[in-house]
Amino acid sequence: MRWISLAALALLVTFAGLFAVTALLAAAAITATHTSPRVEVLVQDLHQGPAELVEGSLFRLQLTGQGLRAQAGLSGGHYLSPALSSSFPFTHVGIHWRSNRPEGSSVAFSVQTSKDGFSWGPWHPVRIEAFPGEAADDETYGALIRADRANLVRFKADFPADEDNLTVEYVVLTLLNVYDGPPLPGPTLSAAEMAVEGGEVKTKEIINFTREDWGADERLRFRGRLEIWPRAYVSTKKVVVHHTVTGNDYETEAAATKA
Repeated sequence: MRWISLAALALLVTFAGLFAVTALLAAAAITATHTSPRVEVLVQDLHQGPAELVEGSLFRLQLTGQGLRAQAGLSGGHYLSPALSSSFPFTHVGIHWRSNRPEGSSVAFSVQTSKDGFSWGPWHPVRIEAFPGEAADDETYGALIRADRANLVRFKADFPADEDNLTVEYVVLTLLNVYDGPPLPGPTLSAAEMAVEGGEVKTKEIINFTREDWGADERLRFRGRLEIWPRAYVSTKKVVVHHTVTGNDYETEAAATKA
């Protein structure tokens, strides 16, 4: 989810509260004829606690009732999960985990996806996007990784050397499909006003899109009636647009941002 960085824009949309920042999407060459339908984001969480982690393979690690633990006196160790199935073809995968101390975020995770279980894509290292305490809880969150409508996912965890008793209590893989869900009520988001010509935005007006306009599913912020991800409004002081190393092969800019 990079390119200008769309992940950075998604965070700005979530936390800044100044929806004018989405005008920056014009720099991503959104054309005058492009529209993005409002669809429900399909979501599935695959929780991997001690009862599920037992299905994977361990090297120089112990699996206890508290999770994966580094063995004292041994240098490093790693865990490889089995292939985990999704209930729908997913377009993105995110991973987050909890350890017994903040420095547990130094565990290096990688993710691999497959459509059929025979042909697997490359291992994608997980870049940490939020350390414990920076998000809504004390978990470590990795940046989203794009998956081309895969059906299977697996992960590996590489423990650092000389970290006795470091324990990963559980791992959660969140699978998303931002394109193929059922339609949501409301108008289709049009990008006609954000057309780019000769490297310049045609309109000088500030273009505002609300969360509803770009198809945010507010239900994801709640667990039942409990609001688990409160709204936050912070004045934007600086915006940095940059290019990162992930691909440009997304289907629609708005859907990629929504992921």
